Amino acid sequence: MTKNMKSKRNIEPIITYSIAIILIGYLLLNYGSFHIDEDYPSSWKAQLIHIVSKFLLNDTAGRMVGQIVLSLLGIVCCFKIYKVIKAK
Repeated sequence: MTKNMKSKRNIEPIITYSIAIILIGYLLLNYGSFHIDEDYPSSWKAQLIHIVSKFLLNDTAGRMVGQIVLSLLGIVCCFKIYKVIKAK
């Protein structure tokens, strides 16, 4: 393998995790603007997802849980970028 191919492989995770951090930041900034419809879906799987989404978006504790989970995902992505850069 040439040196150029190795450097391209090392930059792919940086780009991927950077995009993930941008998307997580967008979700955190706009978390209050998301709303769930009040109509329940027909299948039980969709109803379960609907109930969990309703909890995460409408309940105060659910909002806190959702924002904490997004923040933790962002921290994990930052740590992954740090590991890739440190390995170089």
